[in-house]
Amino acid sequence: MRELRLDNNSIGDQGAHIVSSLLNSATRLEKIDLGFNSIGSGGMKTLMKYVSESTCINWLSVSGNPIDSEASKAVAYALAYNRSLKSMFLDHCFIAHEGQRHITAGIVSNSGISLRNLTGFPLGAAAATLGLPPALENWTNEQLLKFIHLMWERVSHDQDPHERELDPLHFLPSLPGGEATSPKLLFGANGLPIADHIGPLDPATVVTVAKTVFASLGDNGNEVLSSEP
Repeated sequence: MRELRLDNNSIGDQGAHIVSSLLNSATRLEKIDLGFNSIGSGGMKTLMKYVSESTCINWLSVSGNPIDSEASKAVAYALAYNRSLKSMFLDHCFIAHEGQRHITAGIVSNSGISLRNLTGFPLGAAAATLGLPPALENWTNEQLLKFIHLMWERVSHDQDPHERELDPLHFLPSLPGGEATSPKLLFGANGLPIADHIGPLDPATVVTVAKTVFASLGDNGNEVLSSEP
């Protein structure tokens, strides 16, 4: 089975728990629609644990299920770890500002994220409050996600293993304005180089890489805004 559609069935938290337990054995499942099912924070936490560990799901809709502060943290956790999901739909989830910040932080902290499409709220406005370049505030979600991919691709591609060991900031000598950057910032909490890191990177690393890569684009990010996906 590659696709599961259970939208508009009012399965609630109990149904979400049952579905999540069954999903663990569905190793080929790529598309899941659980929209408008009255799933609360408890059910959402269980679902997002599955998402965080999945290596096959690439399309997910939980639209129409209210996402409160606790549920938004679960979504953030899932997006900080998942490396297969390409599209996620969060329409009509009534996500508050703080919840939007949690989710955005999860996305930008994942150096291996595959996400290309997210609906439900503007990522740019939340990203700007996390210390990323203010110009991102007016970007579309597609543009911001493209920039996030570019951030981590630059880190991965511009350094060979020898450079990572000797000079992890060889390609990022300083921040705009001449502020020196600490070599520790391009390593994850587990000591691995960013390119090899699984899970969320610390905020200081994310902000440093975002600011430096954005400054390298020139023309206020026109490279990202105008290029093809």
